[in-house]
Amino acid sequence: MSKQFVKESELSYQKSAHSWIPTTVHRHTSGLRVVQCKVQQPIYTLAIYVPTLPENDTGEPHTLEHLVFCGSKRFAHRGYLDALALCNFSQGTNAWTYEDVTCYTLTTASEEALANVMAAYLDHVLSPQLRDEQFVTEVYHYDSKGREHGVVFSEVLGSESEEAEVGERRMLQLLFGEDAAYAKSFGGLTRSVAQLTNAEVAEYHKRFYDACNITMVVTGPVGARFEQALEDIPPEILHSSGHDSRRMIPINVPEGPVSARVLFAADSHVGSVQFGWRGPMGSDVETVTALEILLEYLTEEASSPLSMRFVECKRPVASSVVGYVKQSIPTTMFIGFDGVPYGDGGDSEGESGDEDESDDESEDEGKSEDEEEEESEPEEEDESKSDESGDDITRLLDEGYFAELLKIELERIYATKFDGDAQALRRAVEQYGQRLAKRMESHADDTLQTTIGIDIVASHFATGKFAVGTRARIFDV
Repeated sequence: MSKQFVKESELSYQKSAHSWIPTTVHRHTSGLRVVQCKVQQPIYTLAIYVPTLPENDTGEPHTLEHLVFCGSKRFAHRGYLDALALCNFSQGTNAWTYEDVTCYTLTTASEEALANVMAAYLDHVLSPQLRDEQFVTEVYHYDSKGREHGVVFSEVLGSESEEAEVGERRMLQLLFGEDAAYAKSFGGLTRSVAQLTNAEVAEYHKRFYDACNITMVVTGPVGARFEQALEDIPPEILHSSGHDSRRMIPINVPEGPVSARVLFAADSHVGSVQFGWRGPMGSDVETVTALEILLEYLTEEASSPLSMRFVECKRPVASSVVGYVKQSIPTTMFIGFDGVPYGDGGDSEGESGDEDESDDESEDEGKSEDEEEEESEPEEEDESKSDESGDDITRLLDEGYFAELLKIELERIYATKFDGDAQALRRAVEQYGQRLAKRMESHADDTLQTTIGIDIVASHFATGKFAVGTRARIFDV
């Protein structure tokens, strides 16, 4: 490697029982890190991870994801980066933004192609032009007829009133507190995007997009050609101004059970009920993995316990159920029911809408449950009687009613030792391990990017010390 880079650590990711993927971490003098995963496959992937936190609802992380591709100081023409990628055996560049990270990606078919694009890509990320006219076009403006437009504004407009989006936003506010970073809209809300300025975006870029905050992960059979390309990157591209954005995300535990309702216009006669809990820190990989397996066992298949109780029954009280763990800081766990019938539990005005209710059982463990419900016109009385299980269809969206049904079912599963099937969880563990092994075999690059990305964010906002490999313990399943 170049004198600008020093080897920081080495590790291996297990691909199969007898196959390992050697991985090295190099650190540039600016603080930028490069993680090389030598996956023996014909495809090369590159991902540039920028840990970003929303500080308000203006969508600054999302806005920068768009503006980065409008040209950089050294490559000023919009579209240059994608044209370069297309000339190098790639389908172009891409990017995505989550609550705590923004990632810029590239997939190519050769090491040389990867090397040809890398420097220009880094320059776009670290030194975008951020011109006022780019902001007006890409983010927010009025057209000749006085209508609001902008790519970012239009994306936000299309999603911010959706049931799932509204419910998740309220859920995160309940789980973390309304002032927490996770409770802010990283994509932006239209009313706030309209107030955002290009100067504010530039200031946000200065704080979070410093080279010392960025990690680049590369997968594929990289070798001397790639290392030479790293060495040849002009030092001014990787220059750091010392704006270190590492911080410990404050963890505010809600006091006792909490619940909320979110109302919005809807034509359907169904709503949704969502439950959420605060989980352990992601560094407790064994517990987090156990929770992932448990939630999959409860909800993954049509024959899963919660599916059989609430969906696959004579009188369903939901059209689907899903359970999963989200890699926030700390982790959060969710069980959600969609297509919940709405009886005569609407508001007094008879308006249709969505209600979001949650109960937070956090006395000792900092857990919370959130139910998201949608109100609509009452159903006919003869369609809202109790089913054979005793469920009162007219009360499904009443505060706490569905929570009690779920509690009773979970207690029943525990009391009967998983319906008397002593091997149920063992099979769930085996199936989880088989799916993970299959992903590593067929999509090792994507699986590694996801695994390493989780560690990068945790290093930045949870521990303050860079380390990859923590989440790799999941492969011990």
